[in-house]
Amino acid sequence: MRRRSYLAAAAAGAFAGCLATDRDDPSNGDDGDDDAEAVAGPDDGETFDDFERLGNWSVVAGSLHRVTEDAVAGSQSALLRSDGEDRVRIVRELSPPVDFSGLWPGLSLATDAPASPTVRLVDDDGDWVDFRHRPGANTELVRANFGIDDVEGEPELERTAEIVVDQWVGEETSQLWIDDLRFLSGPATGRVMIGFDGGFEEEYTVGLPILEEFGYPATTFVNTETLREEAHHEGGRLAVPQLEELADAGWTVASRGALEAEYPTLTEEEQAALIEEAVDWLEGRGFGDGAAYFSYPRGGYDDRTLELVESAHELGFASGFPAAARIGNPLLCPKLVEPDVETAKAAIDRTAAFGGITALCYRRPGPTSWEDFEETIAHLASLETESRLAVATPRQLETTHLH
Repeated sequence: MRRRSYLAAAAAGAFAGCLATDRDDPSNGDDGDDDAEAVAGPDDGETFDDFERLGNWSVVAGSLHRVTEDAVAGSQSALLRSDGEDRVRIVRELSPPVDFSGLWPGLSLATDAPASPTVRLVDDDGDWVDFRHRPGANTELVRANFGIDDVEGEPELERTAEIVVDQWVGEETSQLWIDDLRFLSGPATGRVMIGFDGGFEEEYTVGLPILEEFGYPATTFVNTETLREEAHHEGGRLAVPQLEELADAGWTVASRGALEAEYPTLTEEEQAALIEEAVDWLEGRGFGDGAAYFSYPRGGYDDRTLELVESAHELGFASGFPAAARIGNPLLCPKLVEPDVETAKAAIDRTAAFGGITALCYRRPGPTSWEDFEETIAHLASLETESRLAVATPRQLETTHLH
């Protein structure tokens, strides 16, 4: 599909390094009045740009192409090519400014290589917020849940003057397909989910006492074929009685597949077997509630994985960025993987300041330092005490914050 799409794009023409003139979008006037009153932004979840008019965008780096064979909104999508440059970047100027306060941008996107594309909203004083996503490579266009990655100055997004789509690619030529730029709200009081990937015993022996001290539940995403029937020594995988105690303490026992694997390297039948076996095990052992939630091992997935997860689960968690909007795509909820204490505390602070959803997810056999983990949870608790944050379970995210 990607080769066909690029050929269609090349045939349709491209923009590179200049601004075309078909600016016929009402939110994109050209009166040059810096003091103009801002206009209302789109409704929550409404498409703002379907990339039918590429001339609304100026090309700063790389090139911009039409793609007519692969679209989510309208009749075409857009292809950004780096063409040997170290980045691709397009900019849409908004005059008068647009009010995007309380909203997160999101795109349907696909890429041919690992990447972390950014949507930057710039206010009319030049301050900005970067929203970022980490997509899987070699999928069709997939709606992404963007989180807040960086903030410069004191941006006033009620007067957003520019939208920038940007991706650093290094020396290799890279391609990024985008479509359906839309904006979603997030919970004004930030939500933080605490999770563990792998199902190791330290989650029970060390993590549970720490979290019980603060009254917080967590989620453990387990590889079901590695679990033990009895807890007979320390340092291994969780045992069924320990999982039962975690569940009794309010934890969610969820799926990471039957075994850890690089899913894109497997056949569809192999992927299906790992996903279905784990669901059957969890439901058969009394963890049916947690069987609705899945964490992609090593963050890897392709189109087949997404289809299988959609058929078996309510939410899927993949590597991403914190402080994200309401869940626009339940298959790709962002999880912040293996954060050190400073990264985790910064994500928590950002979620308290901007709202949105953050999932902290620690890999096997748990945090690098349990002392740092306890410091992180204590920091979270201090902000929750101020009513700036709340701890959430996957079930609460699904039932309350799904678009």
